[in-house]
Amino acid sequence: MTLLSRGEARLLKIVMNILSKRPWEFGVVLDQGGWLDFKTLYKVLREEGIGPRSHKGLIRFFEVYRPPDIEIEPGRLRSTNRSFQYSELLEASYPEGTLYYGIRKKALHHVRKHGLDSTKRRLVLSETKEMAERIVKRLTGNYLLIEVDSVMAQARGARFQSLGGVLYTCPFLHPKWLRLPMIEEEMGGEEDKREEPHVQKVRENELEKGQKSPPGSFFLTIDPSDVAYLEEKSGRRRDRWGKRHKKGKRRK
Repeated sequence: MTLLSRGEARLLKIVMNILSKRPWEFGVVLDQGGWLDFKTLYKVLREEGIGPRSHKGLIRFFEVYRPPDIEIEPGRLRSTNRSFQYSELLEASYPEGTLYYGIRKKALHHVRKHGLDSTKRRLVLSETKEMAERIVKRLTGNYLLIEVDSVMAQARGARFQSLGGVLYTCPFLHPKWLRLPMIEEEMGGEEDKREEPHVQKVRENELEKGQKSPPGSFFLTIDPSDVAYLEEKSGRRRDRWGKRHKKGKRRK
């Protein structure tokens, strides 16, 4: 049997707590079979201040030391001796206060318009901001925390299920049940920056010519060479029209 150092023994103890005892205390949700991917496990261990420098190092650790109660497959692992069942966690639950959920900052506009749903990823809501922040940091560094009015949601028919501890899930959340922050990009900051060079150029042209335009209008400047081309093009159109409509016609 391979002897473990003190750090390795502590790492294995935390892994067993996550996989077989209290995953919700670490903001972890196992799948229906109890599996957890190595990348997520690595991030959780780094949050606890322990573990190798990469998830590949974590895989190598379990390849060398194979605990008897842990089953390993490519890219994931699970405990074969869990103290809870998946079905027990998904019992109906009725939170009474505000829940928190983290989203990518760039997704705010979509969430404001369409709400949240679990079609792509399970909605893992938390009773505390700290846990919601911990979970979303595993996905992105540019995030926002939004508030969910669980009382209003339940009154409108939303069904919450417990994921253990302070964690909940819900299949869909309407925008009206969410309290969303306002950010600079939504107030036009990002668009203004993108259009600023063009707007500035138009204003400079107006100042040079002493012209003013009402909001939403613009000035069209035609080069003298364009005038000759347009006149020639109009003449060709008149000739074609005359041939088409006057040919074969006689005066009465």
